[in-house]
Amino acid sequence: MKITEKQNGLVEIAVGNAGNALHLIGTDSYTVNGKASVRAVDVDKWEECPMPPYSKTEYEAKVAEMVREKYSESEEFALQRKAINAMINPDAIPVDADGTPSVINSFNEYNRFVEQCKQRAAAMLSERQDSPGEGAV
Repeated sequence: MKITEKQNGLVEIAVGNAGNALHLIGTDSYTVNGKASVRAVDVDKWEECPMPPYSKTEYEAKVAEMVREKYSESEEFALQRKAINAMINPDAIPVDADGTPSVINSFNEYNRFVEQCKQRAAAMLSERQDSPGEGAV
């Protein structure tokens, strides 16, 4: 990472290697052009790294799109509401043959599906990076 002194306690930081980005450590923030003006005391909060293949926003949108293939937003809220109710009022909830409240089994099935969607979304967005002719970042 290159550091250039500026005025009023500011410095310009820039990537040293083409294709890299500056990343604000602990966040999902990356520079688009590989440069940033920051306070001199904040330089150690930044790192140079390869640009990720997709943004957090793209990932979250793809996961939501995949989840909607099976569950509507209303169905998600209903599953969550029923699961919370089962934890608060366990005696009032019907149970399956295994003794687990049926809403908990339904919620667990939903949650497994969401986790699969997360893995599929990450794989799909990463593959897009490898295929420049198909909308690479």
